[in-house]
Amino acid sequence: PWQGLYKDGMTTLDFERGKAADIRKEPWQTDDSMGPWGYRKGADYMSADATIDKLIDIVSKNGNMLLNVPIMADGTLDEETTKILKEIGQWMAVNGEAIYGTRPFYMFGEGKTNEIPHHVIESPYNSKDIRYTTKGDVLYAMVLDWPKNGRQVMMEHLSPGNARIGAVANVRLIGHEGELEWRQFGDGLEVIFPEEKPCEFAYALEIAFTN
Repeated sequence: PWQGLYKDGMTTLDFERGKAADIRKEPWQTDDSMGPWGYRKGADYMSADATIDKLIDIVSKNGNMLLNVPIMADGTLDEETTKILKEIGQWMAVNGEAIYGTRPFYMFGEGKTNEIPHHVIESPYNSKDIRYTTKGDVLYAMVLDWPKNGRQVMMEHLSPGNARIGAVANVRLIGHEGELEWRQFGDGLEVIFPEEKPCEFAYALEIAFTN
């Protein structure tokens, strides 16, 4: 609105390198870049971890991410760009179900860090930062870093006292074959992560309810 180029109901709101602070009713978009908008030798690139965390945060708030990839003068990609894109692709191959075809939950997530700064190379999120998406009756909770202390993750808003959800029936860590140890009690939903990571970056929990 401050640019004079946006009108509700007529256009899609775009935050250049920015993010929405909360869930927006209408779909919106971030256009961001892995590095500079154009290729520059020796430039710093946003890590795959930070890029994935940005994507998750945006999707949890009803947004889309348009990612610019700096291309060299001959039309090819340098080694660092290729490496980052492959890492993002490997993550999506495991966790894509928590992104593709999903809708926002009634709240975007939990944690102290709401938005990633505009020009960031590494993600500031930790295991207390969680983002939610939904698909049908399933809730996805994406934990943005591997828990360190006892592999414990707590989702305070998923307690039995939350009238918006039912009792938790099952919790699955996407990409992990075994069962998880979990319990839903007054303080929320507690999940103990396994010893082995199913992927390198954010970790998606699939949560089913009894009703």
